[in-house]
Amino acid sequence: MGSPFWGDYYEPADLSNQLRRWWAEPRLKEMVPKSTRIEFIRNWINNRQSGAIVGMKHPLLALSAQDVWEACDGNALWIRASRPLEDSIASLEKRGWWPDAARIQTTLHRSIDLFLQDKTHLTIEHSSFLLSPDSHIDLVIRHLGHQPTQAQREEAYNFVRQPTNRPSAQVNNPKDLKGASTYTVTSAKNSIGKLVATVLSGNSQDIIVDAVRSVQDWVDEIILIDTGITDKTIEFARKTAGEKLVVRSYEWQNDFAAARNESLRVAVEHGASWALTLDTDERMIWNGIQDRDELMWRLNSASHVQAWMVPSRDGSYWKERMICVPTLLRWQGRTHEALVGASENGRPAFHNACFWEVAKSPEAFRNKLQRDLLILQTETVSNPQNARWWYYLGKTYELLGAKKEALQAFVICATLPGWNEKAAWASYCAAKCFADEKKYEQAEQISEQGLVRDDRFPELAWMVGWCSYQRGDDLRAIEWAHKAINIGSFAGDRRCEKRIGFRSLPAWYENPYDLLRFAHKRQNRLTEYEQADAQYREAKDRRERLILGPRS
Repeated sequence: MGSPFWGDYYEPADLSNQLRRWWAEPRLKEMVPKSTRIEFIRNWINNRQSGAIVGMKHPLLALSAQDVWEACDGNALWIRASRPLEDSIASLEKRGWWPDAARIQTTLHRSIDLFLQDKTHLTIEHSSFLLSPDSHIDLVIRHLGHQPTQAQREEAYNFVRQPTNRPSAQVNNPKDLKGASTYTVTSAKNSIGKLVATVLSGNSQDIIVDAVRSVQDWVDEIILIDTGITDKTIEFARKTAGEKLVVRSYEWQNDFAAARNESLRVAVEHGASWALTLDTDERMIWNGIQDRDELMWRLNSASHVQAWMVPSRDGSYWKERMICVPTLLRWQGRTHEALVGASENGRPAFHNACFWEVAKSPEAFRNKLQRDLLILQTETVSNPQNARWWYYLGKTYELLGAKKEALQAFVICATLPGWNEKAAWASYCAAKCFADEKKYEQAEQISEQGLVRDDRFPELAWMVGWCSYQRGDDLRAIEWAHKAINIGSFAGDRRCEKRIGFRSLPAWYENPYDLLRFAHKRQNRLTEYEQADAQYREAKDRRERLILGPRS
């Protein structure tokens, strides 16, 4: 935190002195130019870079938060120690610090509220912290992406424990935390914890029973978020889940992310340490796990995990399925929502489960696409630099049969800055659109551009080779087939498995050999053809027997 500290407040003395001078405490009037403040903060941080983490703490940072943000080039992590405004005012008045406590605290609260409204941050509520300081330390560790030793953890726990202020290490009734908006539960490392399934549901009476059955023996509670049910969905769910079912009403806002964030909040309110996200049209399959206790043991097996990724049954994509709560992660997006905020290693693969989705009727599927189309058209206008929305707009157009519009959206997604994996997958989707129109050279070009963005795509290498074959260039086709094999999962370095997004598994296994055998046959290379044919069959057989995912 940048010692020497000021008194017992663990606020760095040199920074504290500067802040008071910059803002003329207690008037809170700006006295020093912003450029001067930023330069000081940048130098202050650089002088303390010997440690893994450099920290700042001071109430007046509420006024200089933007200075810190710019000094760190947007790389700062934020933790807010929060109390209700009236409590903060009363505390300042009790200490007799300044006579104008209400104005000072109101100014600081409003300033930090405004700054943090669009920033990912951790809020530590004062009343909640007093009840369970250990679990809050775990939240801070997770937020910082830190990996302390167990001895360091225990030192931190012992330092902040306040036995006279702690009625219990676990919050049994979060509603008792008056004014608190962040609830805590017993740390998973200290107990087996509680697993809660959350299910968003409208009228789903025809499919809800099988969804509930697929998880009821594996979870402690099933929270059904009622977004406007008028049929017998709740009745059927209750007959299936019995006392495990909890129903909570939620006014639908045409925003899936908002609803999912609400479900996480309710899960924490019910004492969950893990929240399993399940839709009414999804079914869970558990592989190699005997019972709920073993499942919980596996979920708790790695302290760095923020959310476990679970594959679809065919392995074509993965979802964040089990989320460690309380959490800083948040769902974003009114449709095709994404869970954002995880650290680089915070979303490992969970290989002991998979899921599948019930097919929608043609009418229901088209209604979904039309609903998504309206949302995505709005999102791409208001957020034109967000590649995610362009990708899903392209996919929606593609499924609606609007190929020209789909291609345009995919190309935009592929060229926008941001997540390279998303850009490479969009390149593959655009290449398929070009290939469908027999525009093979354009398909090759955008596939090669996609590989520049992310070289873990055997799909793209195979696409270049396949288009080359269609143009009659067998030697180029063979060359690119081998490139696809080299980064694939059958005989390559398997780098593709480190991806977390969509994938086309045939390109990881048999498609390159399929391309080889046709190219060799047309070149009258019978020995090479027979070898490629045997490898094609073996690779295809392996794919059909395996579900692969990103290595944690």
